[in-house]
Amino acid sequence: MLQLILFIIYILLILMVIFVERKRPTEALLWVVIMICLPYVGTILYLIFGSTVAIKLTAAIRKKKLNA
Repeated sequence: MLQLILFIIYILLILMVIFVERKRPTEALLWVVIMICLPYVGTILYLIFGSTVAIKLTAAIRKKKLNA
C-alpha cells in the first residue's frame, strides 16, 4: 500500500514538472529524465534544486541574511 502511494506521488511530481512548473522545455525534459533514471533520488534532487518553490525559498533566505 505504501509503495502504491509513493508511486502515485512520484507520477504526480513528474506531471507537475511537465505541466505546472513554467520551465523551458529542455529543462523540464532534463528533470523528467533524471527523475525516471533515478526514481526516488531524482525526485529528492528535483525538490531540493529544481523546484521553483525551492528557488524562491532560497532567494528569500539569502535576502533575509543580507538585510540582517
